[in-house]
Amino acid sequence: IQENVERRWQSILAASEQFPLFSDYQDDIKQILALSPFVGELIATQPKVLAEILEQQWHIHADAASLCTLLAEQLENVESEPNLLAALRQFSQTHM
Repeated sequence: IQENVERRWQSILAASEQFPLFSDYQDDIKQILALSPFVGELIATQPKVLAEILEQQWHIHADAASLCTLLAEQLENVESEPNLLAALRQFSQTHM
């Protein structure tokens, strides 16, 4: 497990020039990488998702009311079913 965590962490560090907040949360990110291979893969392939979570501090303010508000804002301009599905998928990846 530790080897996989270090490998994923190195790929995340490669993106850290774009996302300086990553180094501030190194221990937390490594713990997440050890606990969830799925989340680790998501972070490694889409580091902007993690950056957005950290920048917006969604990891701190993740109560139901704020999530409902965020979802409503994200769906505000959705006008088709394919766009709805894409928006829901993005919201799920970012907030769940």
